Amino acid sequence: APPAPASAQEIRDAESCRGHAGRWGRERDGIGCLVAGQRDGLWVALPTSIPRWEAYYRKGLLDGPWRQYYPSCVKQQEGGYQRDRRHGKWTFYFESGVRSEEGSFAKGMRTGVWSEYHEEGPLIREGPYQEDRAHGRFSEWFTSGEKWQEVEFKNGDRQGPLPQSCRRVHQGIWFMDHKERIQGCLVSRQRVGLWAGWHENGKKAWEADYKG
Repeated sequence: APPAPASAQEIRDAESCRGHAGRWGRERDGIGCLVAGQRDGLWVALPTSIPRWEAYYRKGLLDGPWRQYYPSCVKQQEGGYQRDRRHGKWTFYFESGVRSEEGSFAKGMRTGVWSEYHEEGPLIREGPYQEDRAHGRFSEWFTSGEKWQEVEFKNGDRQGPLPQSCRRVHQGIWFMDHKERIQGCLVSRQRVGLWAGWHENGKKAWEADYKG
């Protein structure tokens, strides 16, 4: 009788690969099981590969848990795939091992509430995504845990006159430092326009207008 169809997570080594009539071996970027010429079950990156990763396949498509590592072997990201697209909860990490972002994907696109963290650990931003873009009201915090502000995003763009002017008029980037509690427009690493800083208690400490 032919072998039963493999579950993506049933094939983890050469023995279980043979049990599903597969061939265990290596390809250009990884080692794992080939069933009827397609990747199935657990695959891992070659020892010389950068980045290092672990993934599950089903009939040649990514399907199941995924993990990727920095060259230092610290986990870089983890989540799941469904039919070759990111799906379900994902977590991303700084090279220190502290998480940097966390949220969900649906059919390869960010969706629902996403949380962003400072490299020292505290939550600094949280808000909704639609079709892979920030869209809706976001809350932002200082690294001290003090609430900073609430802002609107629309199709990935930060709203408000100053951020909009920074992007459209100056072709700059809106810079924020959640630890030093400052924000403003950077153009070629130079401060331009109105900048502001806050006290630890969340009250504004100063404003200054930069000509660049």
